[in-house]
Amino acid sequence: MTKHLYSPFNHITWRNCHLDSVDSDAYTLIILSDPSQKDLYFKKYWGKSLHAKVLKNAEELA
Repeated sequence: MTKHLYSPFNHITWRNCHLDSVDSDAYTLIILSDPSQKDLYFKKYWGKSLHAKVLKNAEELA
């Protein structure tokens, strides 16, 4: 019934969301607020290249 409401967003993927948020300072700091847990999230879902990029971004913020 509500499927048609979301059809314009079907082209958006989680990977695209990750690519957009990897450069967000606020997002990086929130996700890394508990590094022991959140870094695992980056490693699992973002892949090596995005993980390296977010770590570099975090180091520049610190």
